[in-house]
Amino acid sequence: MSKRVAESHHDLNTLIATQRLIICVGSGGVGKTTTAAAIGIQAAQLGKRVLVITIDPARRLANALGLSAIGNRETEISPFILHASGVECRGSLHAMMLDTSTTFDDLVSRIAPDEATRDKILNNNVYRQISGTFSATQEYMASEKLYDVYVEDRYDLIVLDTPPMKNAIDFLEAPQKVVRFLDDKIIKWFVKPIKPESGFIGKRLLSSTGAVAYKLLGYVLGGEFLGELNEFFMSFSEMTRGFRIRSEKVEEILRAPTTSFLVVCGPRRTSVEDARHFASQLRARHLPEGGLIVNQVRSYLIPPVSSERVLSPEEESELLNSAPDMKMLLSRLDNSYRWLHQRSEQDQRAVAELRRLNGGRGVFQVVPRMWEEINDIPGLMRLNSFLFSSALRM
Repeated sequence: MSKRVAESHHDLNTLIATQRLIICVGSGGVGKTTTAAAIGIQAAQLGKRVLVITIDPARRLANALGLSAIGNRETEISPFILHASGVECRGSLHAMMLDTSTTFDDLVSRIAPDEATRDKILNNNVYRQISGTFSATQEYMASEKLYDVYVEDRYDLIVLDTPPMKNAIDFLEAPQKVVRFLDDKIIKWFVKPIKPESGFIGKRLLSSTGAVAYKLLGYVLGGEFLGELNEFFMSFSEMTRGFRIRSEKVEEILRAPTTSFLVVCGPRRTSVEDARHFASQLRARHLPEGGLIVNQVRSYLIPPVSSERVLSPEEESELLNSAPDMKMLLSRLDNSYRWLHQRSEQDQRAVAELRRLNGGRGVFQVVPRMWEEINDIPGLMRLNSFLFSSALRM
């Protein structure tokens, strides 16, 4: 992490005050979505104009913010809904959930040099398949949507909630993947072999390696599909520069001094390893680390003691005589407490390990285990009471 982040961003309120983009990353089930929503609420309370974006296909953000659904356009969380849940916002809070296909269509409409090219692409069957199934589409469209709302500069803070770990890594790599896919050399290979010369395919082109491959593709896939494929690449060949420029701008945004990646994890071993992996990925790419949040940590319990050490022989005898089943109950309580103690010790060791991993760089916040599921705004406010409590920073 850069010295800038290490020195100045040691709590979430400072991070909110100084950053334009906070990206929450981590493995599945560690509370990234609720953390992103909670940060958004806190920032709105502090007077910020906030947008929370999720690309997590689990779609939990809408319910957590009191909405029946959210889509590919920004939806403002009503101040009345927030007020009814005890949230007084000096700013505003908006939410959005990425719709890959719609975002891709919007991008094509924006980059296409003219209406004819735009319509040709949007109605192309190959494009329709790629827009929903291309391996990097979701992550790339997330970066494109991020670019749009970032450059429009209508929000003081954007909080981005990412999918589980592997997809979050894909999010970092998606712009380069798509640019490589739409590389001029690749497109020319597809377009050149069947590009007509005076209304027919020239003999010189038919003898090329590309033409031979096209003959094979045409035999296997059919001439109609091959024509669609050729049309797709010919149309996109006019837009590669636009894709490349936008991808470079996204890279600049991710590396900006006002961007921070916030790793969210739990005390489980697999989650700790995922956090370690993602931290290493951020450092290898020289991306700005905002810190680390550890959710669902069990409080430390004193070492267990047996009932025999608490009760005198006379008290134990009297208790057992009055309730014969009490001995079994006491044994079960002992075993349960020992199990909880072991888990609490494991959690504390995980916290210590993650603290060393963080190394004093940026935020390090520990959130205790909350037994009630967070699925509404009051739940997010309970989470905020821990996230933004300096007493719990460790």
